[in-house]
Amino acid sequence: MAMTGTPPRAGPGPGGVAARFEVEYAGYRRQKRIYAAVFGAAFLLCLVASVVSTKFNIGVLLDGVPRATEFLGRMLPPLHLDSLGKDFSAWYWNAGEWFESLLNTLLMAYLATALGTLIGGAISFFAARNLAHNFAVYWIARRTLEIARTVPDIVWALLFVFAFGIGPVAGILAITMHTLGAQGKLFAEVNENISPLPIDGLRSAGETGFTKCATASCPRCCPTTSRTRSGASS
Repeated sequence: MAMTGTPPRAGPGPGGVAARFEVEYAGYRRQKRIYAAVFGAAFLLCLVASVVSTKFNIGVLLDGVPRATEFLGRMLPPLHLDSLGKDFSAWYWNAGEWFESLLNTLLMAYLATALGTLIGGAISFFAARNLAHNFAVYWIARRTLEIARTVPDIVWALLFVFAFGIGPVAGILAITMHTLGAQGKLFAEVNENISPLPIDGLRSAGETGFTKCATASCPRCCPTTSRTRSGASS
């Protein structure tokens, strides 16, 4: 007598688990392919739009390559053996003023790096997930550091030149913004990798804010932070 009915379902044995895994993995691969296709189409659309809007021409680009090498060659002084002294004096005229400007540039960079490191170090405590009081503070600190370091220095410089005029102040502020974004991110990652035991101990005792950062975080992250700052500066 023939038996009718539905075939038995796969039990929770190894075969059923493997079959369920294959189904879920196939769905995951299908989802990844869809995401890749959508991203690729959006990327190609943006690429075509940028080429059309900027009027990009590969021929013009190739024609300008020889002029680029010509520009580099013209940066060198024209020196001749019969008038070597006059050529040097003509090329390096008013050298004292240029060296003074070079010194001012180095001092601007030094001051901006110091300011950016101090400000970025202060913000890094709020950008560390284990030290931030709440998610809103953490999110705002993280986005602030991201904006500060992703906007190019020249853009910050243009903004500050418009606000303060041409001078050292605009350059110092531009370098400070980029430095605080880069250093703050590095310091925040250092803060997140310290042992959570001292922080949990102070939190259980009711300590929050400055005390928690000063007594639990700083003694453990400062040595690593100093090495990170030295490596970033070099």
